[in-house]
Amino acid sequence: FREKIEPSGKHLRQGKFQKQHGKTEQHLDVGEPAHRLNPPEHKINSESRMLQAVVMFCYGVSQCGVEWNFLKITAVIFMLIGGCAVFSGLFLIHAALCFFTLEGLEFMNILTDGAREYGKYPVSIYGKKTLLVTTFLIPYALIQYYPLLYILDRDSSLFLVFVPLLAVWFLLPSYALWRFGVRHYQSSGS
Repeated sequence: FREKIEPSGKHLRQGKFQKQHGKTEQHLDVGEPAHRLNPPEHKINSESRMLQAVVMFCYGVSQCGVEWNFLKITAVIFMLIGGCAVFSGLFLIHAALCFFTLEGLEFMNILTDGAREYGKYPVSIYGKKTLLVTTFLIPYALIQYYPLLYILDRDSSLFLVFVPLLAVWFLLPSYALWRFGVRHYQSSGS
C-alpha cells in the first residue's frame, strides 16, 4: 500500500520536494505526510503484484491445512495490519534518511526486500539474537513468527493473536525520524 514514499535523491536535487509543498525550507510543515513527496502513481507493475499477492494468499490459506476459527482469522487480519505498519515505517525511515544523503540508500533494501527472503524460513533457523532484533528493533517477528505459532497450534497463548498490533508502535519512531529529517532538510540548491 505504501510502496515508494521516499524522496529520491533526484527528487530532492531537482527541488521537487519544495515545489510540491510550495514553501521554502524554512516553512516546511514537519507534520506533512510522507506520501506527498512522490504522489502515488498507478502502475501496472504495482497492481499486478497486488493481484498476485491476493491470489497466492487465498491459495495458501485454502491449502495450508489449518483448521480456521475466529481467533486465527483475527490473527491473520492483525498480521496484515501490522505488516502494513512495519513496511510503512521502514519506508518513512528511508525517506527521512534521504534528506541527509540526497542519494538512494540501497542498504534499506536489506530491510524491505530482504524481509521477503527472511520470511521464507522459520525464524528458529536464524537463532535467538536474530529473533530479539526482529522482535524489538525491526518488528518482523511480531507480524510473522509469534502469531504464526498460534495459527499453527504450536502455542495456545491468546496474547499471540494480538501481538501483530504491537508492530503499529514502530510507526512512532519512524514518523519522529521523518519529522526530524524534514525539520533539518537543507535545500540542495539549484
